[in-house]
Amino acid sequence: MQHNPDALAEVHTRFAQNAFSRHLGIELVSASAEAILLRLELLPQHRQNLGFAHGGLLATLADVCMGFAAVANARPDSHVLTGDLRISYLNPATGPVVWAKGYPIKVGSRLVFTEAEVYQEAEGSQKLLCKASASMVVVAKADVRR
Repeated sequence: MQHNPDALAEVHTRFAQNAFSRHLGIELVSASAEAILLRLELLPQHRQNLGFAHGGLLATLADVCMGFAAVANARPDSHVLTGDLRISYLNPATGPVVWAKGYPIKVGSRLVFTEAEVYQEAEGSQKLLCKASASMVVVAKADVRR
């Protein structure tokens, strides 16, 4: 159930303002209430031993993707924060580009439960790199103290 009729515009606006995602090179490919798709070209600074992408980078990509899946389904007067994040790594990222697909599992007024899959294209098929799940906390903008 989508609470915010302008959610997709909100996703695009907030993503454009997200300096951390821009710094890493994460691109928003598509957004809907059902799923968010992100793309990241792996650069030398993203890699660690043996040329594998750093696990923290894949976790961040999944977290950002799930966060925007929650934004696409949260109330218009709210912010979304990661309350709990779980990652299961399945394969190392060795290719030049990784993708993340995030989607809501259950939408509530205070929590949005989400999942994501991070994968790369390999030899004409997708190679699943990690799966993630998160509880996203919905916070009213009026409750945020700076």
